[in-house]
Amino acid sequence: LSYAPGDTALQRFAAINARKVDVTASVAGATVEIQDYLTPDSGWVRLGTAPLAQVTIPKGYYRWRVTPPTGAPVIMAPQVRPRMRFTLDSAARTAGMVRVPAQNYADYIVFIGWVGPFALPDFDIDRDEVTNAAFQEFVDAGGYRTMRYWTEPFVDHGDTLTWEAAQARFRDGSGRTGPATWSSGHYPEGQGDVPVAGISWYEAAAYAAFRGNTLPTMAQWHAAAPPELTRYIVTMSNMSRDRVARVGSFNGLGPYGTHDMAGNVREWVMNANDAGARFILGGAYPSPGYLYAESETLPPFDRSPINGMRSVHNFGPLPADATRPVRMLTRDFSRVAPVSDAVFAAYRVMYADDGSLLQATVDGVVEQTPDWRVEKVTYATGYRQERMSAYLFIPTHVKPPYQAVVFFPSARILFLQDSRSLGDIGYFDYIVHSGRAVLYPIYQDTYERRRKRTMPGVSQDLELTTQRAKDVSRALDYLQSRPDVATDRLAYLGVSMGAAEGVIYTTLVQDRLRTAVFLDGGFFLNTPKAGADPADFAPRMKKPVLMVNGRFDATFGYEEAQLPLLRMLGTPAADKQHVVLQTSHDVTIERHALTRSVLGWLDKYLGRVE
Repeated sequence: LSYAPGDTALQRFAAINARKVDVTASVAGATVEIQDYLTPDSGWVRLGTAPLAQVTIPKGYYRWRVTPPTGAPVIMAPQVRPRMRFTLDSAARTAGMVRVPAQNYADYIVFIGWVGPFALPDFDIDRDEVTNAAFQEFVDAGGYRTMRYWTEPFVDHGDTLTWEAAQARFRDGSGRTGPATWSSGHYPEGQGDVPVAGISWYEAAAYAAFRGNTLPTMAQWHAAAPPELTRYIVTMSNMSRDRVARVGSFNGLGPYGTHDMAGNVREWVMNANDAGARFILGGAYPSPGYLYAESETLPPFDRSPINGMRSVHNFGPLPADATRPVRMLTRDFSRVAPVSDAVFAAYRVMYADDGSLLQATVDGVVEQTPDWRVEKVTYATGYRQERMSAYLFIPTHVKPPYQAVVFFPSARILFLQDSRSLGDIGYFDYIVHSGRAVLYPIYQDTYERRRKRTMPGVSQDLELTTQRAKDVSRALDYLQSRPDVATDRLAYLGVSMGAAEGVIYTTLVQDRLRTAVFLDGGFFLNTPKAGADPADFAPRMKKPVLMVNGRFDATFGYEEAQLPLLRMLGTPAADKQHVVLQTSHDVTIERHALTRSVLGWLDKYLGRVE
């Protein structure tokens, strides 16, 4: 604008794509700089010296670096507001922690509902996840033997344990006191700056007490890591990866300057749910990206190797309601009456494709391994004159015709932009190893077809649901067009999103399926839009169904979402099975049990592959 002050088109563009903000700091003369959040290797742009009035910045999400005239800079990533104020007083900060200001907190947490409002006091929160080296200090100081740090009753599935019985469970791999991932009372060599893992909720709470702190409440944790920042923070964090990392080594910076609140290790918080399990938030390095904003629950004695923590120091009393058990979102399915046959017939018309020709092509082999080859194929979608791609995994050591499975992934893949790097393969690779083909379509609003940027459940519109149903139908059309596929031996496998939505999709195409398998699924607990309520479809599903779930799944709760779906399925009782594993929302954690269950089911309903 300074180069062309009279250009009205440029002025209109700036009005739409820029904003004016006031910036103040608690220390006069502080230098204020910004950097695009998603490009942390780019340079810093200097805005000036605080206070700044009506400074113009492009719309977007930024890292802010505020440097006082003397002292170290403060780097954080707050959301841009009309008035930005930065507190730089180091004396008010606990070492290794960052300040979250007092606030009246309330937010909607997916699959839980509204949390708050709570009048939270000022609190400091650990900048980094608690490291092995820091937890070693607790162990060496006799933390496991000091009863005053262990203030909560030891409860396991309703039974209260003695101090001695509980302490006997807190052993490392050598049988000495310490996290489950340690040995001989010490963390692995060279892993001092890696987050401690393999700790129960009780151990996390005791460590926090040792430091004069507490575990954060759910409200405090989400105040420091707002769900609405998911698409930025997850992209820069250690999620959907293969190993834990040194704390702070990823660029996922929180609005107040925290590191690794998305991924690396998942973090215990204070609150229980109404069944006595404890919440553990943020996901871990192998977790799907959406678990940054959603919740997991586990028994408080769980010591999985991805369980970690951070603590908070409160500068005022917490509201009692903020520390109490959190009630999960519920829907009373005993009162849900499916729509009439006449209405359902109208739904069928709405979900039908346009009848256009498939026009399928094989674009070539994109991967060849000793176990399979992957062909990329393309065909018409049956709506809006679009075409879509799919990847067909063909087993190497089996002769055609192949039994085949249509796969629908979880919402974890919504954070992936390119189908050349497919996600969720670990949910079906064992099926290909068993000698069956798997077709992985690129569904509407996934990978390079990502447009609406919605998440499954309450935010999904009806048009997207109908388009994905047509994608499933077209996938079956494609398989039935291939001479190397046994078209009378087809199945569907959906994970989480693909299981919950899959109730709709499989019901509509069940005349072409032998069976359906739903992993990590259940009913959504919000009331869906008319025409997209799985409860209208489930009673009309008559084909065999296998459900495999985690007992401690907080996304699709056992009592709230899994059992109602199992009961409402119209499948004869002898042909539906519910396998419940001792996991949270990821049944691949018990991979052997998962593999055994799914392959046994496919052998039963598709026939064994020789």
